[in-house]
Amino acid sequence: MKKIYEKGENYVINKEKVVKCTQYDSTDDIDIELIMNGDDNFSHIRKLSKDEFLNIETGEVCKYNHYKEKNIESLKKSMKKLEGILRNNFSGSKNELFITLTTKKNISDVEVVKKMFNCFWKKLKQEYSNLEYVYVVEQYEHRDGWHIHALIKDMKSNKLYISNETIEKYWNEGYTKTNRITDSIENKRINEEEHMSYIQNEIERYGVESVIRYMTKIKSKEMIPISSKAYYKSRNIKKPEGKKVSYESACALMKNDYVLKNEYTIIIRDEETNKLVGMKKRELWKKRKMKT
Repeated sequence: MKKIYEKGENYVINKEKVVKCTQYDSTDDIDIELIMNGDDNFSHIRKLSKDEFLNIETGEVCKYNHYKEKNIESLKKSMKKLEGILRNNFSGSKNELFITLTTKKNISDVEVVKKMFNCFWKKLKQEYSNLEYVYVVEQYEHRDGWHIHALIKDMKSNKLYISNETIEKYWNEGYTKTNRITDSIENKRINEEEHMSYIQNEIERYGVESVIRYMTKIKSKEMIPISSKAYYKSRNIKKPEGKKVSYESACALMKNDYVLKNEYTIIIRDEETNKLVGMKKRELWKKRKMKT
């Protein structure tokens, strides 16, 4: 069955419904997700090895096509996981930076760019030992090659400053750009054309929400091979832990300390019959700032 995903009117969650409630470490924001009727596109697939999988419905053992671009729905799920990781670890604090690493040569193999990053990171860690990272690989808009966007964080200091000259020296593969991020939504949003131009020498400031949206966008990641991941993280970057509770319990946890920041509802239909087969509702609640 092929499914169609479309935005629907926001669904009001009944208090007895079981939701997945995730509280992020870095911001205390709370993410509430309700999934009705299930939505696991790959429930009939069981991975056997990096090269083969079992179709449980048919009993057929199939081979992965490592040269085929990632399934869009799989990529969406990866980006959703990445969003949770970013929200759990990055909040726009002074000990965080957003960097872009490009290549002079046209590198069409994702694994080669990944090895370049590993080499860069080893050199950077020799000088800044407390750093951790999350990075994504993306395709250039106008050529068949890959570059990297990364958020980095000093885990033991309240401030982090690394000049773009230092980043470029350790990368040594092409142009780089280093940006400050903040927790304010008033700051500049990322414009891809400007961000990739490298004309401005000053460190621009981007709001953390803009950086998260930019790193988790689907565009420019569609051609990542199935055998490669869309994002990577270092060991001490922690994944958020969600708990299944009633919506009433989730609301009780927030009391009056939170405001609804964003919500959306996605409905899922059978393409052939147009029948409703599933629905997702997501709410992101932000903790109120204490008045000083």
